[in-house]
Amino acid sequence: MKHRDCGSPRDSGVRLRAELAAGKVPGPRVLVCGRPITTATGHCHWMGRIAASADDVRAAVRELVAEDVDFIKVMATGGMLTAGSNPYDTQYTREELAALVEEAHAHARRVAAHVLCAAGLAAAVGARVDTVEHGWTITGKRQDQDPAVSQALIDAGIVASVTAHWALRGLLEAGDLETLRARLDGHRRLRLAGATVLVHSDAGTPGTTFTDFALSVEAFQRGLGTSVAEAVQAATSIPAAALGLDDVGTVAPGQRADLLVLDGDLRQDVKALRRVRQVLQDGVPV
Repeated sequence: MKHRDCGSPRDSGVRLRAELAAGKVPGPRVLVCGRPITTATGHCHWMGRIAASADDVRAAVRELVAEDVDFIKVMATGGMLTAGSNPYDTQYTREELAALVEEAHAHARRVAAHVLCAAGLAAAVGARVDTVEHGWTITGKRQDQDPAVSQALIDAGIVASVTAHWALRGLLEAGDLETLRARLDGHRRLRLAGATVLVHSDAGTPGTTFTDFALSVEAFQRGLGTSVAEAVQAATSIPAAALGLDDVGTVAPGQRADLLVLDGDLRQDVKALRRVRQVLQDGVPV
């Protein structure tokens, strides 16, 4: 199984990846981006690699590649958790992001862009990032969606995402499906228009644990009105393809035997994901 870490201070992510690979600590295989690229007062600036121009973001990418990160994370907009940053404004121009993407792709690294507004999405899509993290907030705050930008994302083949963190998990557990669906209206319309949409949790941020990912998959399924199979694919085969992984994400010959044994029939009941009997990694129970 793979876990993608979308931001860690200093070299902590790279060191953890090495310890996991060496079997020094138990856990999944991980992909790490190390320090996210951001501005001096931008989202996650306290742990980021600060960059302020096209030349600077190129240098930042080269520096992170030298640190052996697996992909590049850029904060295209401000964030909800960073005081002083603006989630409804861009941190980089389209041209600056394009320079970053070009440099990352030249080093065979994909680019994940943190985005929370239409202007940021337009810049990220124009720069041809690989994945868009969030797209819009799902906490009940303002969503400034632009159908033209959404269509540009679809036309570019960029993978979008639903961030099913504490806010959506809480609505699910409270049985407030009406609000859950309303929060995901934009993502639902984006998916119905033809976008590829995966689900992730933002675990590690305040209020969201790593241990309840089943709730995130269920929130995706109920909020977007998908089948159970489509929701499971949004958490397995779709992100595997988006991250360039060819040995995980499906149960098939040649794939790693990373498996969940559940108490129940997942084809009929998404809540079976909550009832894990056994976890196998590379065919070995863990």
